[in-house]
Amino acid sequence: MRSVHTVFPDRAAGTGLLLLRAGFAVGLCLYALSSSALEATAFPFTFLVIVQLIVSACVLLGLLTSMAIVLSFGNFAALMHFSQFGLGCSRFNANIVLLFLIVYGLGLALIGPGAYSLDALLFGRREVIVDILPCSRRE
Repeated sequence: MRSVHTVFPDRAAGTGLLLLRAGFAVGLCLYALSSSALEATAFPFTFLVIVQLIVSACVLLGLLTSMAIVLSFGNFAALMHFSQFGLGCSRFNANIVLLFLIVYGLGLALIGPGAYSLDALLFGRREVIVDILPCSRRE
């Protein structure tokens, strides 16, 4: 499987992307848990919350980051359908948080996971050594 990202920046840019991934993963967890109204026990709803928590772990580790973010967008729609946004959160505030997470996730999916991710270990950051023979060498 090839990654869609051609560059996995390291140093300051890689650290910044690590912080962005961590912030987005925390936002995913908080959104899933705040929308859960923990007394809800319907199977589809608890399944969606568990999937959202697994997706946030994938984003935090940088494992299949772009696909995990796209999966989280589908999960957002399903969570909005099943939840009443518990913990005293109004519908307006929840939609603002959702809009923020969607824009944040799109930006992160387009930029890529960075060098400090499992994606970089699996699909990128390779060193290619080219052996160049001199042209004037004749045998």
